Amino acid sequence: MIFALLFLLAAGLNVLVGAHAWPAVLAGSLNDPDSYMRLLRVEQGIRAGHLLLVVARDDSGAGVMVEWSRLLDLLLWLMATPFAPWLGWHRALFVAGVMLGPLGVGALGATLAWVAAPFARRGHLWLAAVAAALLPGVAVFAVPGVVHYHILLLALIALTVGFAARAWNGDGRILLI
Repeated sequence: MIFALLFLLAAGLNVLVGAHAWPAVLAGSLNDPDSYMRLLRVEQGIRAGHLLLVVARDDSGAGVMVEWSRLLDLLLWLMATPFAPWLGWHRALFVAGVMLGPLGVGALGATLAWVAAPFARRGHLWLAAVAAALLPGVAVFAVPGVVHYHILLLALIALTVGFAARAWNGDGRILLI
C-alpha cells in the first residue's frame, strides 16, 4: 500500500513539475521530434498488424529505419488499447505518450523506495518518490509529452539493484516490502 501511495506521489509531482509542458500538450503537441517518430511508428505498426522497424513518411520516400526498443512500442500499444475504441488509434497513442512520463516517474519513485526499504526508516521512504520526480536529469526525459524509454529503464535498473541487494543480504528470500 505504501508503494502505491509513493507511486502516486511521484507521478503527481511529475505532473506538477512538467507544468511548463502542459500548454503544448493540451494544444495537441509533443515536446520533441523523437516522440512523434515513436508514436508514428507504433501507429503504422498497428495498421500493419505487427510492430515495425521502418517508418514511412520521411523525406526520401523510402522510409527510415528506427532501431528503438519494440518493448516500449508494445507498452504504448497496450496503454493506448483501452482508449482506441473511443478516440481512435492516433489520439489514443497520443494519450498513452502523454501518460508515459508521469507513469514512468511513478514507477521509478515507488521502485526507489522499495530498493531503499531494507536500509531506510519507513518514514523516510517518501524522499525516494520526491527525488524521482524532482531530479533535473529525470525531469528532462519525463515531462508529459516526451515519449522516451529512459525513465522506465532507470526503474528497471533500480529494480535490479533492489533484487541484487536483497539477494546479497543472504537471508535467502526476496522481500517485496
